[in-house]
Amino acid sequence: MKSKYLLPFLTLLFIVSCKQTEKDNQIIRQDNNNGELKREIDSLKRVNDSLSKIIPEDQPALSTWYDAEFDSGYLLSSGISDPENFIINSLRDKPELIPGEAVLGGTMRFIDIQPLGPKWVIAYFEDGHVGGRALFKYKLNDQGELEFKLLDFHEI
Repeated sequence: MKSKYLLPFLTLLFIVSCKQTEKDNQIIRQDNNNGELKREIDSLKRVNDSLSKIIPEDQPALSTWYDAEFDSGYLLSSGISDPENFIINSLRDKPELIPGEAVLGGTMRFIDIQPLGPKWVIAYFEDGHVGGRALFKYKLNDQGELEFKLLDFHEI
């Protein structure tokens, strides 16, 4: 009677052990795939790190609206050696030109100023609570200073 149950028991044991072996093989394949993915991630990190050394993070955005060589001719001929910064600093020094009113005790100031060709400049202004953008036209006066005229603005 014992031999009657022995064959089915051994068959069942064989089937279970085969299934367990297949599960083990799947786990091993997943571990191998994970290892390959980890190696690929490490490789990509090394490439990224090497590229980060080539391109500094603090590199300023290039202006597509102002070409220092092309748009600065009359300022350069007037003796201004760095026209783009001259334009930016000249407007920054004139916060009274900001068309918006400060609120809640804030002080309006120009945050971002970008020249747009040889006679316009766009500027973002704010006081920490409200802000906006303004478009100015500029020209060099006889005293060597820039005069600005507000063309339009939009409060945000």
